Amino acid sequence: MLATLQRRLLVILSIGLVLTLGVVAYTCRAALGYDRLNDQVQRTHEVKEELSAVLRLTVDAETGQRGYLITDDPIYLQPYQVATSQIESRLARLASLTKNSAVQQKRMHELQGLEQQELALLQSMIQLDQEGKDLEAGKILLSGVAKQRMDELRRVVADMEMEEDRQ
Repeated sequence: MLATLQRRLLVILSIGLVLTLGVVAYTCRAALGYDRLNDQVQRTHEVKEELSAVLRLTVDAETGQRGYLITDDPIYLQPYQVATSQIESRLARLASLTKNSAVQQKRMHELQGLEQQELALLQSMIQLDQEGKDLEAGKILLSGVAKQRMDELRRVVADMEMEEDRQ
């Protein structure tokens, strides 16, 4: 009878140990999944933050450039200069954050191209104005090409944000 009681106790303890190990394994697995999910959420937040910064800096550059073209006062170039000095590093960070997504890398390439075109256009208009060709700069401004490019930039940024929400 004592042997039977010992066997039953051993079986009960063994079942308890197996259940405990199962709970521990499940908890560890859930914790790892939570860490991965947390990392993904953090990366998505960083991508969206960088996208917002790139767009904001581009608008700042455009605003500074237009202020200068209107007034011919170099003080208005300060926001332009600050913004253009930061855009490239923000784009590089964004490219790094999205490097594991083929879809985002394709959009990143498009975004970088649009940014280069926009900044080159802004710079060329400033240069024309500084060379006394303010009428030519004004014609470019009134042509709507800068607005069209900004609309394209906003579309790419919105597409990238939506892709981040899907992931």
